[in-house]
Amino acid sequence: MKKSRFSKIAALLLTLTVAVGALFSVSIVAGAEGAEPYLGYSNVMFGDTIKLAFTVEGDGIGIAVYSDADKTTLVSKDTTPETDATVPYYTTAGIAAKDIDKTYYIGVIDANGNVGELTPYSVLQYVNAKDAETPDVAEDLYVKIRAYNAAANAVFGE
Repeated sequence: MKKSRFSKIAALLLTLTVAVGALFSVSIVAGAEGAEPYLGYSNVMFGDTIKLAFTVEGDGIGIAVYSDADKTTLVSKDTTPETDATVPYYTTAGIAAKDIDKTYYIGVIDANGNVGELTPYSVLQYVNAKDAETPDVAEDLYVKIRAYNAAANAVFGE
């Protein structure tokens, strides 16, 4: 009889534990769905043009790029994700060599078309961060990118 009573109590505790765990995990998932979108990973694409690239986390539908933190001058907007990578990403318009050191302000566009908090970013910021992370790997490339920016500024002005 004691065994039967113990089995019933153990089964009840196990059921309660599973039920509470399930409710807790459902509330976490539900909270994540409505989470405000934000910029995920960042990268710089060097090719015919230089572009900043970002993934968007949450319910974002694109990025807006401004030349100022007050959102008065929109430089570019991308709402069509590139899908040639494992994770879809959005890119800025092409950046001129003389603007490698210029700071842009990137915000995520939410499902309602509103632009969220802006994150300052530049090609030079990316280059400096990568150079600090892996100084021996591509140091020559980063040095040449900085020199390219300086030469373009000398020729075309800031």
